[in-house]
Order: sequence, then structure tokens, then C-alpha cells
Amino acid sequence: MAFHPNGDRADCALEIQCGYTTSEYANDMLWVQNRFSMKSTLAQLATTSIKTLLCAALLCAAAAANAVKVGELAPSVRLNTAKGEVPLASLKGRVVYVDFWASWCAPCKASFPWMNTMATRFQDKGLEIVAINVDTARPAAERFLAQVPAKFTIAFEPTGTVAKQFAVTAMPMSYLLDAEGRVIYIHSGFKPADTAELERAIERALANLKRS
Repeated sequence: MAFHPNGDRADCALEIQCGYTTSEYANDMLWVQNRFSMKSTLAQLATTSIKTLLCAALLCAAAAANAVKVGELAPSVRLNTAKGEVPLASLKGRVVYVDFWASWCAPCKASFPWMNTMATRFQDKGLEIVAINVDTARPAAERFLAQVPAKFTIAFEPTGTVAKQFAVTAMPMSYLLDAEGRVIYIHSGFKPADTAELERAIERALANLKRS
């Protein structure tokens, strides 16, 4: 899976909301057709837009069923960072805030100053922030970072594999992990009004870390 901001609007919406590229969506539709015997129904749909909406609904339902959920262990993934490849599991023992972002995402840009504040405030108390970029072209991400420098770990994931393993359905999308690597909080999007709730979730996780 990859996120393409300059592609067809319907395809782009499908990719961002459902976690599928157009080619994956075509392949999976064949499975859907065979699984649910929908060939005749789909053949009767007159327009591409209607087909896209139907496929999006089906695939979003499938993505939701496979999504990482609160209480589950985070996927065992390896992250491509400036320090080399880092297994997410190597961060166990700390509270980890995993954030998926893209250079073209305005709410992502708004979230970086807040994440910088969280890193400065809580890093010494056990918080690790890892922001995973999903741009297919790394220069776009680097231009973003030149404008909004990060005080936390940045990982680059142009293939979208990690985002698909997490079943990311929005930009940005964040997952808070406890010291055992278990998902304890999930948040989609970013608005200034969200920060109080996010900070409370982080503080609770750090309080539990201190007690353990």
C-alpha cells in the first residue's frame, strides 16, 4: 500500500480511507467477486464511480476487520530510520507513540509542533515518539521536515507495508503502545482540540510505566 496525493480522486480516497492501492483493490475485488458471487451484480453497475463506491465500502469493511485494535500487540515491524533499521519491538520498556504522516497532509503539519512538545516534556519519563512517513517520494518528506523539524524519531516507509500492517485508515493516525508493545489508544486525524485527550492518554501510560 502507498498513498498517492496526486492520483485520481476516487483512487486517492480509496487508498487513504481503506489502505489499498488501485492495483490491490482490483486484485482483491476478484476475491470479493468469487467469495460473494457478485459478478453479475457488479456487471450491472453502470458507472465507474458507483463501482468505486461499492468496492470502497467492501474493502473498508475488510480493512476494519483486520485493523489493529486496542488491547492487541502492535505488529512486529522494522522501521527505516536515520540510525538504520530499527525493530519496533526494540522499544519495549518504554511508552511508544507511533504516528503515521505524509508531507501533503495539513493536519500532519499541525501535529508536529505538538509532538515536539511531547518529546521534550516526556522523553526523560519514558516516552518514545516514532513518526512514520508514508510518502512514495522521500524528497517530499525531507522538504516537509526542513519546514517542520522533528525532535523525535522519523521513519520512512514508501512501500506502505507498515501502514498496511497497522491498517491505517486516516492521515495522520496514531497508536499509543504500552511498555509491552500493546496498543492502548488509537487516534485518527489531528486537531488542536484533540491534544488534551492525547496528553491524558500519554500521562496515564507513563504513570502505569512508573508503577510497573
